[in-house]
Amino acid sequence: MKNCIAITIVCVVILVGSVSGQDKKTTDFPSDFGQRAMDHVIALVQLGPRAAGSSKERDAAVYVRERLEKLGLAVNVEPFEFETFTIKEAKLSVCEAEARPKMLGFNPYRGEFSFEGQPVFIPPDVSGGDLSKFPLADGFVITADPAPFFPLMFGKPRVIIYLEPEIYESLAAAPCSVARLRIDGEPAKGWSANVVATIGSADTLATEIVICAHYDSYPQSPGADDNASGIGVLIELARYFATRGVQSGVRLRFVAFGAEELGVLGSRCYLDAHREELTRCALLVNIDQVGGPKGLYVEMIGGVSGIQDAKIENRFPDDVRNRAWEAMDGSWKLVDLRVVERFMVSNRPTWLSDLIAESGFAISCELIPTGNMGGDQQVFTQAGIVATSIGSSGNIYHKPEDTQEQVVVDQMRAAGWLVAEITTRLMEERLGAKDNMR
Repeated sequence: MKNCIAITIVCVVILVGSVSGQDKKTTDFPSDFGQRAMDHVIALVQLGPRAAGSSKERDAAVYVRERLEKLGLAVNVEPFEFETFTIKEAKLSVCEAEARPKMLGFNPYRGEFSFEGQPVFIPPDVSGGDLSKFPLADGFVITADPAPFFPLMFGKPRVIIYLEPEIYESLAAAPCSVARLRIDGEPAKGWSANVVATIGSADTLATEIVICAHYDSYPQSPGADDNASGIGVLIELARYFATRGVQSGVRLRFVAFGAEELGVLGSRCYLDAHREELTRCALLVNIDQVGGPKGLYVEMIGGVSGIQDAKIENRFPDDVRNRAWEAMDGSWKLVDLRVVERFMVSNRPTWLSDLIAESGFAISCELIPTGNMGGDQQVFTQAGIVATSIGSSGNIYHKPEDTQEQVVVDQMRAAGWLVAEITTRLMEERLGAKDNMR
């Protein structure tokens, strides 16, 4: 989560007031749901880091498939190939000094691998508000962690170079008017897969609800909260609905996406492969990082903005459409504002916000409404599908410290119950009155 875009707008209002539809529909929600989800977290963490395209990611896909099949569900594994770029060597020269970048921000698919210009040194501790003081536009930006990547990219630089902090300090202390970057690399291929399980109507015209989460982890990270927690909740929700059943005329799809950490590749491939049935998707709910101590955060504000009239249109530019937006080894990230613009749209009509509020109140779950959090759901939002995401905060992610010890069992149960309540209310109360869902 958050590897691609993190444009979170947090509203501090907690949903505690009275809303309609107070009686919960999911009175049978299991008390051991959180612990069952935690069992999956532990099993996935024991596989080791599940970096996209790796053998451990494939092992995780097998685990998810087998658990869903044991529930008696129809399961398909949908492999996909993607293109990426491998950096063999990158060398930065600032006057007479040379350094090797820790991470680069550029677009390797444009074919530009040589950069020259006056260096713009950005202090690692810079705040987002202070970035406007620097000449970022078309700039040759040099910085170090923890300088924020995406706010830097919004400044439209040509290239962003992250150095080790001590190297950054030495170069920034010696004024120089010319810097050069040379990158040697080559295109590469990677493979991943989506795991798709189905419950409910086999009618090709059935209305769909999609519940999804990604199963890969960031390189070198055990990925307990990000996102074994989401996968654990997804599997247990599949168990719940397999036992409970689904409303007539409705089909639930449970989708475990691969290669999210490389730029939501799994969800992009799923969108292209399932455009026809997605025209009948009433709602997509993404579950990402739901094991943190703070939250639950739910995308439910922002309304409908930036959606085109055409239904289910993939609006990502063709030249980056099915290509990775981040290196498999973390050595580069894509700099391309066209992609960012697609992640700025929202598709959360009033009926969805009301439904989420009713569901949270019915099960006595305090919610923190947010705008776009970034993640797989935004792939579908930009295509015109009503979508939301549920998450939490307060845990370390994208690092080796993302272990099972920091995952909160009760938080996973709360997330699962909320998704179950939203899904059940949508099926039982609203899908029969589609004209009210515009």
